[in-house]
Amino acid sequence: MINKKYLQTVIILLILLDVFLVIKINHIRVELNEMIKNNNQLINKNDLLKEQVLKSVFANNIVWSDNINIYTADDSISIKELIGNQYKLVLWFSELSCKSCVDAHYQMLVNKINFGNIVLLTSSKSTKIISSFRRINEVTKEVYSTNYNFDFAKMTLNSPCYFIIGKDLEMLDIFYPEKDNNRTNRDLSGCY
Repeated sequence: MINKKYLQTVIILLILLDVFLVIKINHIRVELNEMIKNNNQLINKNDLLKEQVLKSVFANNIVWSDNINIYTADDSISIKELIGNQYKLVLWFSELSCKSCVDAHYQMLVNKINFGNIVLLTSSKSTKIISSFRRINEVTKEVYSTNYNFDFAKMTLNSPCYFIIGKDLEMLDIFYPEKDNNRTNRDLSGCY
């Protein structure tokens, strides 16, 4: 009888141990899957960052010719005249740029940054695109257009970007914001 009770107790303990181990293994599996998912996200972010850095490195230090004309709705001036002697932050976009991205970056500039030394520049020659952008975003600042032939291998046409340009007309610190990273874009607003 003692052997039977002893055997039943051992079997119950083994069953409890088995249940505990199954629960523990499942918990470890969930944690491991979460770690793998986080690792894959970090790898993807790392790849995006590498791409952004490469874009920036290849496009940095492009020097504009001082006889390039910049156009407004009814006038034109030289880039040298527009920039003057101060560094300017440029929000550049093309007609191929994601419209909602351009709108979002403009709104961030309006709401968070001293707007005095900012230039809105597009390679779009379409007055329809420019006037639509101005109307939708209630833009009071001039939106300049240029026929400057960017080295398009170095610039990404479907994504707006920021860069600094100074009196020497050299493009510096080109920055392509991540499209889907609102935190990065909010953090950018504290830089200026």
